[in-house]
Amino acid sequence: MELKHIKGKGKLLVGLCALFLFTCIAGVIFGGRKVSANMLPEDGPADQAAEKVGQGMRNASTNNHTMGRSMAVKESSPYGTDVFNIGDSSRPRVDAIDVASYQSDMTLADYQKIKSAGVKTVIVKLTEGASYTNPAALTQIKNAAAAGLNVDVYHYFTSSTISGAKNEANYLLNFLKKNKLNKNILIMNDVEDDSTQTTQIAANLNAFWDVLNTAGYKQHGIYTGASYLYRDAAANTVGFKRTWKAQYPYHPKAGTNWQTDYGAWQFSPTAKISNGDYTGYVDVEIDYVNLFTQSAGTKPFQ
Repeated sequence: MELKHIKGKGKLLVGLCALFLFTCIAGVIFGGRKVSANMLPEDGPADQAAEKVGQGMRNASTNNHTMGRSMAVKESSPYGTDVFNIGDSSRPRVDAIDVASYQSDMTLADYQKIKSAGVKTVIVKLTEGASYTNPAALTQIKNAAAAGLNVDVYHYFTSSTISGAKNEANYLLNFLKKNKLNKNILIMNDVEDDSTQTTQIAANLNAFWDVLNTAGYKQHGIYTGASYLYRDAAANTVGFKRTWKAQYPYHPKAGTNWQTDYGAWQFSPTAKISNGDYTGYVDVEIDYVNLFTQSAGTKPFQ
């Protein structure tokens, strides 16, 4: 017992020395700063952007907010970003919104209102991982199409392995086939979860795409956030112009354009529908290259 105890201390000492050496090297390379994915080069000024980005599509805030009378809605948000109404001319244009089960209370009238405010596309969450389906997805797709909006869809990716990626793709594919979704529909893969952060992210995503391609669903894109460590590797599986990127200014203003190297920019998770039946938040996007409109359009079903 004593000998094992001594050996254990020796291993601990070696480990501490290695950790100290790594810390010193990192301090020299990065000038003593704490390095995280958020500090990697980005297209928006770091001092003007919320640190919490790329989680809007999954971690939507609660819906129990009331609308203000003016277009500037004075509320605090969990992101530190301010709140505004879609259609506010002092803000960047809104080409698209994305919805998940959090927005299941949106009515047909809400979709009609956002179309009148200039929105062209709604991106609907279908599935997550290999076990979750958005229960509101079909209603959301039908209402968006009925309002004359383009409809795209997305999957929330959680796998760190090729086999897991194939399982997720087959789970999504089952939904697509069962509900006869148009094979021209644009399928975005939401790549932001910590569980997916691996150096083999590209191989995992390509395995995911292969399953869909084989089944005839060949319109692909990536969603990712500024804080995702392997965002470029993920984007390269489809190309930057088919990548939808999230980075949130605290106060987005008209004429502000970040992430222009990508196809689309998600610029806020805290927009609202003016006088809407639904009073919660929605994520909003600028579509720089008509990424979201080159799809099945207003005919999401076969």
